[in-house]
Amino acid sequence: MADQVRLQKVLSQAGIASRRVAERMITDGRVEVDGRLVTELGTRVNPETADIRVDGSKIVLENLLGKHWG
Repeated sequence: MADQVRLQKVLSQAGIASRRVAERMITDGRVEVDGRLVTELGTRVNPETADIRVDGSKIVLENLLGKHWG
């Protein structure tokens, strides 16, 4: 099981956006984790189990699960 990783890092490594743009997406209220709106930077998630959505669209992380998140 992966350790908790900052949400903006997960979004960046998934190819959604750069870390800076991901930070803006989070503070703009565009990102949900496990059904909860996230607006606080530094929020940590488990990329193996979290249901992450941007603008309502689920982020698929299956291809990244072998990746070292630390």
